[in-house]
Amino acid sequence: GGRARDHARSGRRVAVGVCMQGFRERYEAACAALQVPPLSCVTSLPSLDPGMVATTTLDFSGVCLPSQACVALAQALRGDTTFSELVLADTSLNDASCAVVCDALKDNKCVRTLNLCGNNIRQKGAVSVAELLKINNTMTSLSLEWNNIGLWDQGVETVAESLSINSTLRELDLRNNKISPQAAVSVAHALHHNTTLEKLDLRWNHVGLLGGKALIEALKHNFSLIALDVTGNEIPEDVAQAIELAVLRNREILLTQRKNKEANQQHQLNMQQLQSKLDEQNELDRHNREHCEELKSQLDETKDTYTVLEEKYRQEQQNNNTFAAKIAELESTLRVAREEGATALAQSRAKFDKSARQLAVSKQETQAAQTKYRQLQERYAQIRSKLNDTHSACVARDTTLAAAEEKMTQLAASEKEWHDKYYSLETTNKKLEAEISTSTKAGNEAKEQFRQERNTHETQLRKLQEQTEARVSEISIQLKKQEEMQSVKLLQRDKSLQDLTTERELLRSQNGQLAQEVAALKKAQEVLSLQQER
Repeated sequence: GGRARDHARSGRRVAVGVCMQGFRERYEAACAALQVPPLSCVTSLPSLDPGMVATTTLDFSGVCLPSQACVALAQALRGDTTFSELVLADTSLNDASCAVVCDALKDNKCVRTLNLCGNNIRQKGAVSVAELLKINNTMTSLSLEWNNIGLWDQGVETVAESLSINSTLRELDLRNNKISPQAAVSVAHALHHNTTLEKLDLRWNHVGLLGGKALIEALKHNFSLIALDVTGNEIPEDVAQAIELAVLRNREILLTQRKNKEANQQHQLNMQQLQSKLDEQNELDRHNREHCEELKSQLDETKDTYTVLEEKYRQEQQNNNTFAAKIAELESTLRVAREEGATALAQSRAKFDKSARQLAVSKQETQAAQTKYRQLQERYAQIRSKLNDTHSACVARDTTLAAAEEKMTQLAASEKEWHDKYYSLETTNKKLEAEISTSTKAGNEAKEQFRQERNTHETQLRKLQEQTEARVSEISIQLKKQEEMQSVKLLQRDKSLQDLTTERELLRSQNGQLAQEVAALKKAQEVLSLQQER
C-alpha cells in the first residue's frame, strides 16, 4: 500500500513537472512574440526532479508587471492546467492589465484562488473581474484588498451583480476599497440570491448605517454566509452586533446542517450495509432453495432409475427362465444330431476314399495342363512387352506436340501483353508531360503574385512604422505639455495617461501582428520555393 501511494505521488509530480515545463515554454514564446523580456520569477521555475514537492502556486508578489508583461502572462495562463493559485499582489496592475488577466482566466479551469490585492484596480477593472465571475465556474477565493473599486459605485455594483450569478466562489476580500453605503447596499442585495459565498471581508470601507441595515436585511434571507467582518466602516454598535448575531446564527445553522448531513450520510451508509446484508441473505436463501430443488430433482431421477432397473431385473429373470428351457431342448436335439452324425460320418468316409482315387488321376492331368499354360504365358508376355514399347513412343510424341502448341500460345499472349503495356506507357508519358508544363506555368504565376504581395506588405510595414514613430513623438510632446500644466485635476491626468498607454499598447500590438504577418509571408515564400524545387 505504501509503495502504491509513493508511486501515485511520483506520477503526479511527473505530470505537474511536464505541465510546468509547458507553461514556461508558452510564456517564453509569448514574450518573444511581443518582444518583451521574460520575468525571472517565471523563467526560474524549477524543473521537477525526483523527491521535489510539486508547487501549484504562481506568485508575483511585489513584482512590477508592465502592460506587455501582463499580455504575455495572460497568453501563457489561457488554458493552463498547472497552477491552482495565482498571486498578483502589489504588482501595480491597472484596469487594462486587470482586464487582460481576467480575460485569460475565463478559459482557465485550474486556478481556484486569485489574489489581486494592493493594486490600482478601479471601475473598469472591477467590471472585468465581474465578467470573469459570471463565466468562471472553478474559482473559490478572490482577494481585491487595497484597491479602488469603490471610487465609483458602478464598479462595486457590477461585482455584486456577478455574485448573484456565480455559484462557486466561497471567499471574497473587499477590504480598503472605499466602498460607499450605496455600493454596500448593492452587495447586500446580491447576498439575497447568492447561496455559496461563505466568507466576506468588508473591513475599512464606508459602509455606514445604510449599508449595515441592508446587510442585516440580507442576512435574514442568506444562510450560507458564516464570516462577515465589517470593522472600521462607521457602523453603529447595535447594527454591528446585529450583523454578528446573524452571522453566528448562520454558523449554527451550517453546523446543524453539516451534522444532519453527516447523520444522514451515516444513516444511508447503515441502510446500505443493512441492504447489502439483506441482499446477501436473500441470495443465500435463493441458493439454498435452488440447491433443495436440485436435490429433489436428483432424488426423483434416482427413483425413476430404480423403477426402470427393477423392471429390467424382472425381464432378465423371465429371459433367463426362457433361455434355460431352450438349453434343455437344444441338448436333446444335440444328442439326436450326434447319433445321426455318426451314421453320416461312416458313409462320408467311404465316399472320401473313392474321391481320393479320382483326385490322384485329375492331379496328373492338371500338371500337364499347367506346363502348357506357362508356355503360353511366356509368349503372351513377349507380345505384351512389344506393344508397351510402341505405346510409350506414341505417348512421348503426343506430349512433345502438346508442349510445343502450348508454348506457341503463351508466346502469342505475351506478345499482345507487351504491346498493350507499351501503348499504356506512351499515353501516360504524354499526360505527365502536359501536367509538368501546366504545373511549371502555375508555379511561375504564383511566384510573381507572391513577389508583388511581399512588396505591397513591405511598403505597408514601412508606412506603419513611420506612422508609429510619428505617433510616439506626438504622444511624447503631449506628455511634456501635460506635465507642465499644474492646474489639471488628478482624475483627468490619470485618465489621459491610461488612454495614451492603451493607444501605445494597441500600436505595439499592431507592430507585433505586422511582424507575425511578415514572418508568415516569409514562411509561405519558403514553402513555395520548396514546391518549385519539387
